[in-house]
Amino acid sequence: YVSSVYGTCLDITKEKLQKEKYTNGLKEQLRRNRRLISTTLDGYVLTAENGNIVEVNKSYADFIGYSEKELLNFNLKSLEATMSPLSIDKRNKEIEETERTKYETRHVCKSGELKFVEISLALVKIKGKPTMIAQFVRDITERKEHELRRSIYNNISQKLNTKVSVFEFCAFLEIELKKVMSITSFYIMLFDENNLASIFIN
Repeated sequence: YVSSVYGTCLDITKEKLQKEKYTNGLKEQLRRNRRLISTTLDGYVLTAENGNIVEVNKSYADFIGYSEKELLNFNLKSLEATMSPLSIDKRNKEIEETERTKYETRHVCKSGELKFVEISLALVKIKGKPTMIAQFVRDITERKEHELRRSIYNNISQKLNTKVSVFEFCAFLEIELKKVMSITSFYIMLFDENNLASIFIN
């Protein structure tokens, strides 16, 4: 028969309350972050280290043309139009040291349209280990197109100040215009104080 029983009792109430407080604090922080992310005008994409999309906000979904649910089946590399998968992997390796970076690239929309984006990227660590990559995506298409048009105007202006034949200039002009539009032919009107000429380029 059992004549006596010995045991110890440790009060862990304080530790439990601290852990519960910490957990509740994390949950509240996550809720605040999600509210902020859901209302920001910039796109937000959270990916695993291999590029698989884990979370995305409505702004990015609207920008790229897919639904939020559809995007969860994507790897972000498949939406990249400028960088190769190898270059993306190399950049992700580099960010393990810097933990954050910013760069410009282009993404492919569902419609097939290519849009310029500026991406602010940060490494997400859990228990000190890199686990995910958070990316804020800003549409800079309008700004980049404006810069491109300005560059074309400058190139044409500089070409006009060089000694080239009319047909050499027309060939150069066609190359420059094709950077911003699809053309098959165009007219050029050349004139001075005494003469007016029309040239058709096919």
